[in-house]
Amino acid sequence: DSSSVDSLNALTARCLSVEAIRSFRRRVEDDDSRARLRAAMADVDDLDDAYGLSSGSTEEQVEALETMPIADLERLVDAVETLLPAATGVMLRERNEYMAGRLHWLREAGESVVAVVGPAHVPGLRTLLDDPGSIPSEHVVEPRTVRFVDG
Repeated sequence: DSSSVDSLNALTARCLSVEAIRSFRRRVEDDDSRARLRAAMADVDDLDDAYGLSSGSTEEQVEALETMPIADLERLVDAVETLLPAATGVMLRERNEYMAGRLHWLREAGESVVAVVGPAHVPGLRTLLDDPGSIPSEHVVEPRTVRFVDG
């Protein structure tokens, strides 16, 4: 639908902004940065070879990500964050902070919480929820909707 296209266009614009390009140039100006970028690219290549992340259908690629061990997924997220910090900032960090804030609010309200999230969000959410002081205060609010399951 058009709202999905608009959201994708906004995300693309944020990730490919002039500031993102300038930031990338600053990060590759010294030897240490170039070495980190090379290592990140090597990690992505290794994981791609192991799991076929760039081959097959979209469904097969999603399946590979969903079944990848958490340690390898963390390695992939770290590598992508090194290569594309603006993209991971939008796609992971900001979303993790948003979700963690609401989950923390529920826990503080005495609720038992079970959250179902994509595997790439697990490490970041775990880190934030282990240290609630690191969650930006603007995200620690009551969720708009809460569905309770009686069991």
